[in-house]
Amino acid sequence: MLEIINIDKALTKVLEKHNFEGLSILREEFKRGHYPNVVAKIGDFRKQNKVGLDVEHLLCYMEAISYAEMKEYISSKEIIQKQYEQRTNATSDELIILGQIAFLSDHKLCRRIMSKVVMMCEREGANEIKLARCYMILGEAEENLDKFIRANKYYKKALKHFDNLAEDKYQLILHFKIGQNYAKVNEVEEAIAYLTKARAIAEQKKEHNVLLHSTISLAKLYTLEENKQLVYNLLKEALTILSEGNNRNTVLFAEVLTDIGYYHFYDENYELAIPFYDQATRLYEQQVLRPSTKLGMIYMQFAYCFEKQNKPNHLVATEYYEKAITYFKQGNNQQLLEEALADVITYFERVNNKKKKRQYEDKMVQMLKAQ
Repeated sequence: MLEIINIDKALTKVLEKHNFEGLSILREEFKRGHYPNVVAKIGDFRKQNKVGLDVEHLLCYMEAISYAEMKEYISSKEIIQKQYEQRTNATSDELIILGQIAFLSDHKLCRRIMSKVVMMCEREGANEIKLARCYMILGEAEENLDKFIRANKYYKKALKHFDNLAEDKYQLILHFKIGQNYAKVNEVEEAIAYLTKARAIAEQKKEHNVLLHSTISLAKLYTLEENKQLVYNLLKEALTILSEGNNRNTVLFAEVLTDIGYYHFYDENYELAIPFYDQATRLYEQQVLRPSTKLGMIYMQFAYCFEKQNKPNHLVATEYYEKAITYFKQGNNQQLLEEALADVITYFERVNNKKKKRQYEDKMVQMLKAQ
């Protein structure tokens, strides 16, 4: 989101001798992020001063933002909704402020306000930068309401205006957002087109964060069946970008390692997959909140690699198959646990480990009885 209000600039318009001290104190509390103090002192200020309309509007902005920052979203929404309904003659600029503050607490209210704003701006013949930013806010609201296609409709309108203005920064952000939204609704061709454009701009502008995320997103969108080498190249590029930054111990690094491991697993190059799965599992297991189901799935593939490599290691394979079952139990996904148990039972049958086979068959029976 863009900056909502410049508190210093806003206050210079309403500061007078009688309110100077009170508003100056409020400004400092607000700028320091002391939001409970802001709310309390606004109440005191209203009691102690005769408050004109312009000052009241500013107080409402500060109060609503403070409540939102305190996660008291209902209180924040109520202030903005009341302002919106009462200020029937508000200008488009004033409504944009209300819309941006509403975004902090209620995306539906933001959508309602910004829908009116864009109609006003179109009717007024507003400049392109203002129109673009309004459409961007409206798109953000729709995206946060999971209305991804509708969000893209507004993002594309914003993009058209930013294209005319040659605003590279916003072209980059919008191409990435549109691509991600198309990916969420499985419109793969559109997603690839926009993310490829975002990646090209990011590379040109050396915007490493967008370059990284667009590269990873593209790797996930292309299928291994049809684009195996391209997927691998994208994943290796993502790994390089992550390695160059301070990202080697992140979940994102683990995700890319897992994807490269799966690439080799899919290609039946089990020896090549093992080191990537090894690094990935170590990173995931360092997390405070371990992704149990994900770890269960990785350990199933990891174990299979040790079973099927040129020189099978059934000791490690057994350990990792059993570890996978433990993680699936923690993940609380009954269907995946049943499938994993069936696969592990089949494994022990393949290696003629009757004791372990019987042990996991008993676990399966007990689990099915408990349903």
